[in-house]
Amino acid sequence: MKRFLTLMFLGLILSTLGVYLYFIKKPKEASAKFWIKENSVIEGKTIRLTWGLKLTPETYYSFKINLEANSTVWIKAIDYSSTKIFYAKQAQKLNEEKTIKASKSFIELTWLIENQNLNAVTIHQFTVEYKTFIKPYEFLGKTFIIFGIVFLTLTLVKVLKHAKKEKDVKI
Repeated sequence: MKRFLTLMFLGLILSTLGVYLYFIKKPKEASAKFWIKENSVIEGKTIRLTWGLKLTPETYYSFKINLEANSTVWIKAIDYSSTKIFYAKQAQKLNEEKTIKASKSFIELTWLIENQNLNAVTIHQFTVEYKTFIKPYEFLGKTFIIFGIVFLTLTLVKVLKHAKKEKDVKI
């Protein structure tokens, strides 16, 4: 029974340590805030490119997006080279955060506003603030979590086998 408790304790410790290590964040580069001029007008059925941002591979980017307009518009963030959409939200008012991880093939993130309405839309406020960070112990954290789950699974299997043996012996 001592072995079961040891394996279970080891599994819990490894899993907990893994989760802790996985979520450690270290700031990487300077943060910045982009905006468009207040009360900018986006004509009907048009797209307005606002700005682009070159990304560093293997770095996380946390974006805080604020929008206030007199009608709904689409806010999109696309990879300029592949046109893959990383963020798309239709709203009139928006205040949210989104985190993405840049890869080696993901080079430049371009933000745009798309007005699908026939009428012009006034953008009272549109800002995107970003911070960059890395997770230096992400791989180690994942490894500890996997080993912790393996130990917990082995413990459960051994406990069930032991309980079955006990039951078979009593009959």
